[in-house]
Amino acid sequence: MKDMAMEEIAFKGAEELEQDRLEIVLAESERILNRVSERLKRMDKRQEEMEIKYKQLDGLLYFMEWQLDKFEKENNLKEAK
Repeated sequence: MKDMAMEEIAFKGAEELEQDRLEIVLAESERILNRVSERLKRMDKRQEEMEIKYKQLDGLLYFMEWQLDKFEKENNLKEAK
């Protein structure tokens, strides 16, 4: 009888230890997922910023080309006179 009680206590202790380990693993996994999620959010934000800057640069290049064409046309008209 005493042995059965000891075995039952040992079994319950092992179950509790296993449950504690499981909780630790789950908490660690959740922490890792949170870090990955934050990193993905930062990457998305950077991507959006890069797209905005690309559009700005593209607009500036278009404007510079337009200014250059305008300047060349004005010079050609002056030379033709």
